[in-house]
Amino acid sequence: MPRSGVGIHVLPGAGGILVEGEAEGASEEPAANLCGWNYGAESDGYSVYWRQLGFTQNGVGLFLNQVESNTTSEIAASNNITGVRVLGGFGNLVARADAENNAHYGFWIDGTKGNTFSQNIYNDNNALSNGIAGFYVGCSATGDVKSTAPCTNTDNTLNGNLVEYNRFYGIAVERGSVGNLIENNTVIGQDPNIIDGNGTCKDNTYRHNGAPCVH
Repeated sequence: MPRSGVGIHVLPGAGGILVEGEAEGASEEPAANLCGWNYGAESDGYSVYWRQLGFTQNGVGLFLNQVESNTTSEIAASNNITGVRVLGGFGNLVARADAENNAHYGFWIDGTKGNTFSQNIYNDNNALSNGIAGFYVGCSATGDVKSTAPCTNTDNTLNGNLVEYNRFYGIAVERGSVGNLIENNTVIGQDPNIIDGNGTCKDNTYRHNGAPCVH
């Protein structure tokens, strides 16, 4: 059955909202699961806090669409096409998120800037066993890191993430995505683990990831 619609939709102009699947202190596991939608949840609003939610068998689990200052905590996105997609916008924090067994990407960082994907060892994101890449920084829906289509991703930070056993890439950065910081991640079990489509690994900063960048 084709997927359609949105499970939870925060509309443009809405802000300062908590979307929570479990009462504070009750559990650290996602208590509400959104299943079978085109977008399990979509945010078009600002300063939205997404907490303790699960997303399965959606087109995209959580879709942050041209937004700023959205934050995640304790979310799980599995068996979607893409787990979490950030399209455009800036200044979002995706932390404490598990994205596993998604058909394409665990986390898709798409034409956006100034976002943080985890910020310390406690706020880990896990990207495990996804079909193309754990983290994809670029605009291609198919993982084409050498794409010549215009695409800009800049000033994004990937820090303290666990990225392992994804099918093609652990962390993939598309041509035209520059000025991003990728550090202190544990990236294992892919070949290559980290790839940069710019023809050099000098247009982005890579350090302390447990695996070298290739291009």
